[in-house]
Amino acid sequence: MGIVTFRDTEDLERGKSISPELLNAIEKSRFAIIILSRSYASSSWCLDELATIVRCKKEKGLTVLPIFYDVDPSDVRKQTGSFAQAFIEHEQCFMEKVEMWRAALREVADLAGWHRQDKHESEFIQDIVKVLFCKLGSKFSSNTKNLDALELFCSSAFKNELPGEDYMQLSRNVVYYAKGLPLALATLGSFLVGRTMDDWKSALDNLKKIPRREIFDVLKVSYDGLGEMEKEIFLDIACFFRGQTKDQVIEILENCGFDARISISVLIDKSLVSMDNQKLEMHDLLQQMGREIVCQESRKEPGKRNRLWHSKDLLNILTKDMATEAIEAIVVNTYDWVVPKAIQAMVLNSNERDVTLQEFEAFPELFTKMCNLRLLIIHCVDIRNDLNHASNYLRYFPPKELVELNLGTSQLKYLWEGVKRLDKLKCIDLRNSFNLIRTPDFTGLLRLERLYLSGCSNLVDIHPSIGQLRRLVVLDLEGCQSLTNLPSMTTEIEPLKILNPCGCKSQFIGIECLTALTTLNLKACKKLRCLPSNMDSLSSLEKLSLSRCSKLANLPENFWKIKCLKELELSWMSGLEGIWLNGIGGLSSLKCLTLRGNSFVTLPASISQLSKLEALDLWGCLNLRSLPELPSTVKYIYAQHCYNLIQTPDFTGLLRLEELYLSECSKLVEIHPSIGQLRRLVVLDLEGCQSLANFPSMTTEIEPLTILNLCGCKSQFIGIECLTALTTLNLKACEKLQCLPSNMDSLSSLEKLSLSRCSKLANLPENFWKIKCLKELELSWMSGLEGIWLNGIGGLSSLKCLTLRGNSFVTLPASISQLSKLEALDLWGCGKLLSLPELPSTVKYINAQLCYPLRRSTALLILNRYLQGHLSHESSTRKKEVGSRTEFQIIIPAYEIPRWLTHQRIGNSINIELPPNWCNSKWMGFALCATLDACNPHFNVDEFGVPNETFGLTACVIALGDMPHSRYASESFFRVTDDMRRHIWVLYLSCDDWFATVWKGECSQIEVEFRTSNPKLKVRQCGVSLVYEQDVEECNQTIAQRRSNLTA
Repeated sequence: MGIVTFRDTEDLERGKSISPELLNAIEKSRFAIIILSRSYASSSWCLDELATIVRCKKEKGLTVLPIFYDVDPSDVRKQTGSFAQAFIEHEQCFMEKVEMWRAALREVADLAGWHRQDKHESEFIQDIVKVLFCKLGSKFSSNTKNLDALELFCSSAFKNELPGEDYMQLSRNVVYYAKGLPLALATLGSFLVGRTMDDWKSALDNLKKIPRREIFDVLKVSYDGLGEMEKEIFLDIACFFRGQTKDQVIEILENCGFDARISISVLIDKSLVSMDNQKLEMHDLLQQMGREIVCQESRKEPGKRNRLWHSKDLLNILTKDMATEAIEAIVVNTYDWVVPKAIQAMVLNSNERDVTLQEFEAFPELFTKMCNLRLLIIHCVDIRNDLNHASNYLRYFPPKELVELNLGTSQLKYLWEGVKRLDKLKCIDLRNSFNLIRTPDFTGLLRLERLYLSGCSNLVDIHPSIGQLRRLVVLDLEGCQSLTNLPSMTTEIEPLKILNPCGCKSQFIGIECLTALTTLNLKACKKLRCLPSNMDSLSSLEKLSLSRCSKLANLPENFWKIKCLKELELSWMSGLEGIWLNGIGGLSSLKCLTLRGNSFVTLPASISQLSKLEALDLWGCLNLRSLPELPSTVKYIYAQHCYNLIQTPDFTGLLRLEELYLSECSKLVEIHPSIGQLRRLVVLDLEGCQSLANFPSMTTEIEPLTILNLCGCKSQFIGIECLTALTTLNLKACEKLQCLPSNMDSLSSLEKLSLSRCSKLANLPENFWKIKCLKELELSWMSGLEGIWLNGIGGLSSLKCLTLRGNSFVTLPASISQLSKLEALDLWGCGKLLSLPELPSTVKYINAQLCYPLRRSTALLILNRYLQGHLSHESSTRKKEVGSRTEFQIIIPAYEIPRWLTHQRIGNSINIELPPNWCNSKWMGFALCATLDACNPHFNVDEFGVPNETFGLTACVIALGDMPHSRYASESFFRVTDDMRRHIWVLYLSCDDWFATVWKGECSQIEVEFRTSNPKLKVRQCGVSLVYEQDVEECNQTIAQRRSNLTA
């Protein structure tokens, strides 16, 4: 049993998912200890990890133990305090994930854990250790060699409680008959939770009766234990709704008469369905099982099945008159349908396709036979003008049953003429229907709740009957730039909560009547000249944006009396002066104030009266010279690119400040010494503050600081070694930095360090190589850096990424082979490098662009070294988790593809026939290669003359044959240079279980395709070769023979 620590990776690109390796590690864990700190919610990476942990808690019985470190559990539960501002920012970039993250935090906050209050830290840690020691000591005792499988099953069946011996024996039998398959064990365990001994024995008897113990039959035991409604909903999800948002599916199923919300919760509890980013998901095998259950109803006659989703089955029913009353639900991806009166719910979707309603004019009466049809989902309908024309072919469709009309990206000019009574219609989605000119008459749509018209750039008219929609909650008009006349808002649509006319050019009359409004986005409404004088009547308004309203002359006096307003955006307002904001102190609920890109010189003193203000964003206020006194509640200050800012405020009263961003404040000469009192400061960003001559001494008072960015600063830095919580330190281009503290190893938490372009740094202290947590190190363009500098590098036992770009050394020290966790080595532009030493087998990415002295054979030597390590690692544990990937890649100067790649072709793609029995136990994966050619010799460069254009290279392996086509893609990014025509990209894709599961050896040929994201670069030639274990062994012998010849 081991303990692995996962911490936020600071360089993880915003929006990127956590790695498959981490997901795999979480899913294999029995216990998860979550340390919730004040800054925890600011990391999307941590929140993704948390959501995965909560999912594993539900699906696999993972025991979750929260530690509330200097944060109140109620703040975690309600996302208040330091968690509130983090979610304000997340809602701008990750809106689709926010609710999932909130739910995960609520669940974790309700668990029993530890809350550090006034207790001494060492005592607090001892309390935790005692409890964990007891929990980790409670292993399931078993003499069977299937201990892991038994433990997995027990974690699901007993929720990590120790079962009695009678149940333990039954558990062993279940594991045996389920073949130890993890999915089957988790599913069966969830099914048997809380059941009696007799139920267990009955389930075991059913397992014993399964002839060959096929996985389908094993999983079906859990399905058979469901209630009738739960079975129906499980089959609907398996056939139709996998990957769709939970709320949308619930709405559709509830209109079919199902109690969907409760039933879906039951399916989740039983591990048959899971949640991923608010979407319903399930394992591939469970989906196959569900569809197989439907197909077993009638293998040869699809018209006798209750659900249809394959277009070929639907075509057979049409052409052969095979429809029956058995059909209850249909999903159509290609055709249009006429619908019988028995339908209970319908969703109509559209996109640009050439299939038209007229093609099925001959079949309408066929649907009268489907008298039990309750659900019809139509995708890919090409409706070019209006729905009136469609009515001739949809004459059996009763519109009163329509719930949602989704015709986004259609070519419609209008929906229909006149009044239509659609009593159940709740949502109309016409987003990005560029040809739409006008909306329909809304008179007959009295239950309409959501109307989405964003991106309808030619929409000029909204029917005035919109004022009669008493249930309308959302009206989205963003980007309707041709809309000149918006109907007056009336008290009839008072329930409206979200109004988004961003970018509209019309005037807005009656907004003040919308007293339920919580969100109002008037951004870029260029004709907006004034706001209603009684804006304070919007008593529920929480979020308002007036950014880029260039003609807005002033704000009414009552504007500052909107008591519920929490977020206000007044960015890039050409006429906005500080005097405008004098009344701002009246916004008693304001938490987030965004004033980006304005031209004021100062801010009004009344800003100090905002007693709940937490975030102040002044990015790009070029004329701002100073900051006034700020409220003590402020936690985040964003003042990047305020070029005329000369000094910071006195921080004495800002003891809650956690993040301070002052990058590119090029005239900033002084930071107030009171910054040393900020005991909660976590992030300090001073990149590009080139006039900063005196930087305050670091003290133990700001020990919690985790991110310090001093890139491009010219001052000396004293006391950095005191910042023991520091995880990221950027000293890039600090031209006056001559030495580092001798006790750099005191930075025991440091994970990421950049010293690139520190031209006067004479050496690295001996203790530098003892920074045990360092994972990423950048030492690029160091004019005095020689290979001898790096001799101690083997001591960085945690190092994963080493960047040494643009240096002049000839060799690298042999001690680099001691970096047992090294994965990436970047040597871009090391033009004098003659050779590479033996590298750790863990290295999977090497960038040797412009390293011309290196030989082409270097790629093969390094790849073979990697494969040796991969092969020896797998010899003891060949079986891997589904979806795991093992990849290797190197880019290196060379003119041609190496001869050892057996299949080669001019161009960016190649097809190869696979030999019989190609997918055997000795197959390791594919080796791919591409030669790169620069089409345009002129590339952009940065301030140092280094090319700064990047390009993405994507390699796809596409499986072809008598099975669904599968695609395996790998993508990397490199800098474009004039000499890219002299480089090759070598890539190895391991077979792992990804290929084995998806292909199962059934494909007869593959297509390999390379693509570049930059038009200045193309793939001139490509190659591919299958790699087997004997290839690695033969290569070893060849290399050994060459070395022997050289020494003879």
